[in-house]
Amino acid sequence: FLGNWGTRITQIMESAAKVTTIAYNHPLYSNVFAKRVENFQFPDVAKRLQVSTRLAPVLAYQNGESFLAGGDGFYLFTASLDAGNTNFQGSPLIVPTLYGIGKESLKLPQLYYLLGSQVRVDVAVSLAEDEILKIVQDDYEFIPRQQAFANKVNLSFSEPPDRDGIFAILSKQDTLRYLSVNYPREESLQQYDPVPDYAVTDSLDAVFDRIENQGRITTLWKWFVILALVFILAEVFIQKFLP
Repeated sequence: FLGNWGTRITQIMESAAKVTTIAYNHPLYSNVFAKRVENFQFPDVAKRLQVSTRLAPVLAYQNGESFLAGGDGFYLFTASLDAGNTNFQGSPLIVPTLYGIGKESLKLPQLYYLLGSQVRVDVAVSLAEDEILKIVQDDYEFIPRQQAFANKVNLSFSEPPDRDGIFAILSKQDTLRYLSVNYPREESLQQYDPVPDYAVTDSLDAVFDRIENQGRITTLWKWFVILALVFILAEVFIQKFLP
């Protein structure tokens, strides 16, 4: 059974051990700890199993071996939680740990998903062997990848859908749940390119002088244009009326 998750029991350890390490970055403890705790009331274990596993450690002993390992809905304790074997039942860790494991047993939908992103959601329904769920919006529908369990069905998909909107999860003609899918909103981020050339000054008089000089430059260009027109008219007059 454990071999399906890359795990095997190597031996039974009769010596006592103390849990000393928490994987604070593990999804099981997300939003549980405000900071890393130094003086924590860690539980002790009298007897445990030594295992070889590829599961990520969640709680570990002093020697680095896992007391609790797992993720994505599958977790393994390497010791009995009986009060005669460990005081884990009285540890502050028991509430967030068991709550997190229970919460992962049924993946609730998010408020909305983004087009092209991976969607995973569990639907609490028991289906017959030949029944499937489909996702429908008006005349558009598709059948996502799905895995049926005794009391739920796990749906996962990224493409389709190819449109946004509200989608219904149907079992035959019964609507079980709705999903909202939106376009990514990166284009709404307020990112501006910096101004390439700008001047910084700490004098108000200098600002007015610079503005006045810029106005003078504009005035000179006007005079250049006027004088050019005068010279053109003078040349035409000379060529026409003077021999």
